[in-house]
Amino acid sequence: MHAATHPFAHGLLLQRLLDAMLPPSADGRLPAGSAVGLLAMLEQQGALEWLSAGLQRVPEGQDAADPEALLEVLKRQHFTFLNELARKLMHCYYLDGRVMRAIGLEARSPFPEGYHVQGGDLSLLEAVYDRGELYRNP
Repeated sequence: MHAATHPFAHGLLLQRLLDAMLPPSADGRLPAGSAVGLLAMLEQQGALEWLSAGLQRVPEGQDAADPEALLEVLKRQHFTFLNELARKLMHCYYLDGRVMRAIGLEARSPFPEGYHVQGGDLSLLEAVYDRGELYRNP
């Protein structure tokens, strides 16, 4: 869900911020940060209040300024919020099928196809089990 199309009070500010963090690629293969569904993911996680509180700390008038300047202000004054927002954006970004295809990976979830895991010799763990507990019980 695109940030500007969601009835979120800080939608335009969020869109500018996400696009400044992750601008679209020149060739159009990689989407902008505001186009990968971060707002929907945060809504699903119940984190819209966190996001709204963080965006309310943006200095008055800053949302109309240059997005790069906005990032600099947030880096200096609200680093923890910006860092967490970037982490959440990266998580969402690399779940997007367009991004996965652009970096040469299949745009699918690991299941139901799954991935083949090589079997191993579990008897190698017997020495660990035979050692018993290595911690003190209360």
